[in-house]
Formats: sequence, structure tokens, C-alpha cells
Amino acid sequence: MNTCETNPGSHQTSIFDVVKSNVGSAYNKHSGLFTSPDHGIYVFIWTIAVDYHGYVYSEIIVNSDPIGRILTNSEEINDEHTVTGIVVAVVNQGDVVYIRTNPAVGIRGRILSSALQRTSFSGWKIN
Repeated sequence: MNTCETNPGSHQTSIFDVVKSNVGSAYNKHSGLFTSPDHGIYVFIWTIAVDYHGYVYSEIIVNSDPIGRILTNSEEINDEHTVTGIVVAVVNQGDVVYIRTNPAVGIRGRILSSALQRTSFSGWKIN
């Protein structure tokens, strides 16, 4: 992410607008969606950083199914906090993969993305 996300809502897709590599152009930096060009086993990793006294529940989705979740929580400490999630998943051609905030749990604070802490999303095919 290029900038911080102030007061993200529940069930909000995260948009990772800075793309360092996008072989095959399967990731859309405007929608935040990765559309799988091929069937295979993929590794996905995402990092969420939050501001002082904030918390964000995030999840990785394939189509409409959550396949992984993380909690980034600095609510009770006077510090920024960063958490990374990683999943290995069988993905079919045309499946859509994205990161979103959890639809059932509230969010507090900002998602950070700056020179000091970078909120990010990556993936690669291993087979």
C-alpha cells in the first residue's frame, strides 16, 4: 500500500496500489483482486500494520471463502504493531484471491503503510 488507510470499515477489500512485480498481469491494483491465470498450488503472504492502540482483523479470501485470518493488535500497548499471515492454497484458473477486513469484527485505528512500516500482499505459484 502506498498510503495509510484511515478508519477502514468491516468487510473492506484492501487495495495494494503499488505493484513491484506482476508477471502475467493477474493482479489488479485498482480493485485489489488477483485472478488466477492457472490452476496450481500458490503461496500467499500478507502483512498488516496498525497504529498505536489499533486493531484490525484481516483475512485472505479465495472467491468468497476465507482461507486464513490474522489479528494485528496494538490496542493495549503504546506502539505500532505488524503481523504477517501466510497460506498455501490450491487455486483454480479464474479464482479470485484478495485481502479484506473481517466482516463480523470491528476495527479500530489506521492501517499503516509508510517508509517505516509497509502493509503488503504477495503471492506466487509453486506448482
